[in-house]
Amino acid sequence: MIRRLIAGACMLALAPLSQAEGLAVTLHASALGGGIELTRPIAPAFNARLAYHQYRSLGADPFALMDQFDSFWTDLFGITRSDNVYNYQGRQHLLSLIADWYPDPDSQSHFSAGLGYNRNSEDITGLEQITGGYILGGTHYSANQVGVLQGHVSHNGLAPYLGWGWGNPVKNGKSWGFKLDAGVIYQGRPTVTLGATGTVAAADIEAERARLENEASLWSPLLSMGVSYQW
Repeated sequence: MIRRLIAGACMLALAPLSQAEGLAVTLHASALGGGIELTRPIAPAFNARLAYHQYRSLGADPFALMDQFDSFWTDLFGITRSDNVYNYQGRQHLLSLIADWYPDPDSQSHFSAGLGYNRNSEDITGLEQITGGYILGGTHYSANQVGVLQGHVSHNGLAPYLGWGWGNPVKNGKSWGFKLDAGVIYQGRPTVTLGATGTVAAADIEAERARLENEASLWSPLLSMGVSYQW
């Protein structure tokens, strides 16, 4: 249902663009993936673009890892951390309709806002703490007691986008160009499922699952660079 709504909204929004002059395609890349965009002007200071992004995520949360190293000596003195580190593997598909506003129509700098259909999910696997074991629901469990700690994280389907960028692919007289975009999408509170293969109290698993949901970031940063070509 959501896919049909997004597709219908894109068709309605892009329909008047068929009367505009200029069409540019941009291929872009980032540290996590890449994608393609189609851009058309809709007014002297405004462009509209239909963008598809695909990202992959793999590895451990670097901020959580730094937190554990910072607290290593504190742990040795008997103060137990409650945050666990997770290895994650995920993929994100983002189809967005975005409007770019150029405060100075002759400049390259622009502000962006849009709405996207977001398919973003991650499989997570718990990693032992530096001092050994896991802290679940305030209780310390050994690695043998926990076994494999794993789960799944999914995000909202609709994702508003706000950002800033440099480059105007459909500027008059332009063929090839460079484009940079930096912004954030609002993913909202995720849905987390979590389980363990060992003998962990169900209440402690639920407490850890709720912690992951409540502490997850509501925003996801996006940064990409690309090359554009205008017909």
